[in-house]
Amino acid sequence: SKDRQTMKQFGNMYALCTNKERKNELRGGAFGITLEQARELNEQGYCIFWTPNGFDFGKRSREDLKYINCFYADLDSGSLKDMQKKIIQYPEPSSIIQTGKGYHLYWWLKKELEVTDSEKGCDWFRSFLMDRIVPALNSDTQAADACRLLRTPFYKYWKDGVGDKHIDIV
Repeated sequence: SKDRQTMKQFGNMYALCTNKERKNELRGGAFGITLEQARELNEQGYCIFWTPNGFDFGKRSREDLKYINCFYADLDSGSLKDMQKKIIQYPEPSSIIQTGKGYHLYWWLKKELEVTDSEKGCDWFRSFLMDRIVPALNSDTQAADACRLLRTPFYKYWKDGVGDKHIDIV
């Protein structure tokens, strides 16, 4: 699908073990992975994340931000029905991802914004989300930064050692 191609094209992917009981036996912290590694790691209990913005050298840090490809929001409080009501009252997102307990909304830019000063770019991105998107949708303030890892569609959502939910495009 177009959404799947978009996700594959833009994102740097990461794996992270979120199972507290297995963190010592599995690799700790988020680490970069390839699309080919994602399925196998997800089956082993790793959550698969991505960042839709562009970074130098595959690093996901404020200093390495080079392109802003989209704006996004993480809705994870209230009922799914309440979140859906908020979504339809706001400008239509380009993509909607259903996560384990809510939604990620994406507004893809027609052309990426090149960031020449990464610190200012990160600050501007956060201000834009905090001033416009977060209050309108009551979205998660912790997901209002350009370097944020977001759940990747087409993979299992692992929580407390259970991978019984899938992340999907709506």
